[in-house]
Amino acid sequence: MGHMETSLFEQCGYSREAIQARLERNWYEMFEGPDKIYWENDEGLGYVMDTGNHDVRTEGMSYAMMIAVQYGRKDVFDKLWGWVMKYMFMTEGLHQGYFVWSVDPSGVPNADGPAPDGEEYFAMDLFLASARWGDGEGVYEYSRHVRSILHTCVHQGEDGEGYPMWNPENHLIKFIPETEWTDPSYHLPHFYEVFAELPFALTRYRVFNLPISMASGALVALEYGVYLMLFRYRGVSFLSPRGVIHMISELVGGVLIAGVMSWYLYRAIAATGALDRFASGRALRDDADRRG
Repeated sequence: MGHMETSLFEQCGYSREAIQARLERNWYEMFEGPDKIYWENDEGLGYVMDTGNHDVRTEGMSYAMMIAVQYGRKDVFDKLWGWVMKYMFMTEGLHQGYFVWSVDPSGVPNADGPAPDGEEYFAMDLFLASARWGDGEGVYEYSRHVRSILHTCVHQGEDGEGYPMWNPENHLIKFIPETEWTDPSYHLPHFYEVFAELPFALTRYRVFNLPISMASGALVALEYGVYLMLFRYRGVSFLSPRGVIHMISELVGGVLIAGVMSWYLYRAIAATGALDRFASGRALRDDADRRG
């Protein structure tokens, strides 16, 4: 797990030792202890068991991969992803390019279709793994598989066979590809935070000022602007007048609203003392006291 930067738990009063001990206990209970849910087969690949149904599901596998990448456990991450690609990935048929949502621990499929929350999390898991460890080869070329998963989710069925996971008209993710209703738990706007946190990560979470806030707002706007161009305004070129105006408007709005306005709102709230339990709030108050 390595060096731990200041976390929200620490800002709420927990010691680093207590946080580290809890993290280690959680990992042990899920992946190593007598009541663990993680297992490895004779091939050295790993899976997590759905203990209520005695099967392996894309939901659980993708969550376990998220835990592994957050803990920095590339060994476990690769074993999980290797199992997914060997036993869950569909290479033919109506759902080619998706993942079977339920598989027996022996590797025998229990279903013939996907559940979109698994694909969403697989994509984010691989994004984070590529950023943290870089790409390997074959199955472990993480970024290539991200692109493949998302391309399939968006474009499946354009050649007349299969279905996309996002409705191309209203852009809502479906419960399963061949239906036209959704599930609120499948909507994951919190993944946008990954894009917003990049400026803070680059400064190792030690700098929080107006320029950093503006950069964060710009990145969120850039991500959302590109998303709209790819899914809502399909057919509009990025270099066309409409595309250029759209992206400029998104970036200006992101810098001014998400960046500048949120920074001064934060300062106003901090001035009341409401953020004193957080390090950033205390630092701002201390700075104001020194100047006052």
